[in-house]
Amino acid sequence: MVLVYCNNFYKNYFLLSIVNSKVISYFFNKLMRNGLHTLPNNVKKLPIPIILKQQQKPFITLVDKILSTKTQNPKADTTVLENQIDELVFKLYNLTYEEVKVIDKDFWLTKEEYDNLPAIEAEEPQYNNIKNNPEETELSEPKTPKKRGSRGISVDGLEF
Repeated sequence: MVLVYCNNFYKNYFLLSIVNSKVISYFFNKLMRNGLHTLPNNVKKLPIPIILKQQQKPFITLVDKILSTKTQNPKADTTVLENQIDELVFKLYNLTYEEVKVIDKDFWLTKEEYDNLPAIEAEEPQYNNIKNNPEETELSEPKTPKKRGSRGISVDGLEF
């Protein structure tokens, strides 16, 4: 699992945004459910893209706003912020508008609006000095762009 070697590479709020997104919810519900139980090995298989810490900032900012809002008012409606996270995640997974509509039939943007959102390139890390302790593993800047569907996981025609 990528997180084993990169756990110092991901920010917690970035991971929180990904695992609570509609993309992962869809993926999880289609492939990972074992009745009412979730198996740890299945969670390890979640396709979490690798992006630079700088690219994680918009995700982190939105999660921070949601948590701050909910702390002040637990009943506050954070749907707009959650939708913004989903938009980022859809783009991170390089999903087409048609694929987004498979995941979320009630998607709020038009095709033109969605297509005009900026792309987020996920990348493979270049490992330097992998040590026995994953916390100490150093990563250099990723150099090879992550290709769509490169994890080889397909769900209802969507490539992860």
